[in-house]
Amino acid sequence: MSYEYEINLKNISDLNAVLDAFQDVSLASGISCFKDFGVIYIKDPNIFSSWKYDVAIFSKEAHLEISLVGWSSRLYGVFKRVLGGLDFNIIDDDLEEEITLEEMFRI
Repeated sequence: MSYEYEINLKNISDLNAVLDAFQDVSLASGISCFKDFGVIYIKDPNIFSSWKYDVAIFSKEAHLEISLVGWSSRLYGVFKRVLGGLDFNIIDDDLEEEITLEEMFRI
């Protein structure tokens, strides 16, 4: 089962640059990452599951869509580094409520 979130970035005109940053930071952190048809797939090798990814990220209109199937402090660190210093909010698609990055990663 995956959990879906929306990340709204304020004052960001180039979402592709943010997607590229997710890929760069993931790879620099020793986390597997690949891009397929505009979707960034991130897999923490320390999370054992049958899914080929733990996080899928893609841009939709003026925000990022996130699908999470695995959580770890390493994945949280990637998001913290990429989003640190940016003005953003996260919406839980199921609850339709704003949540924190820590809540998204169960930290």
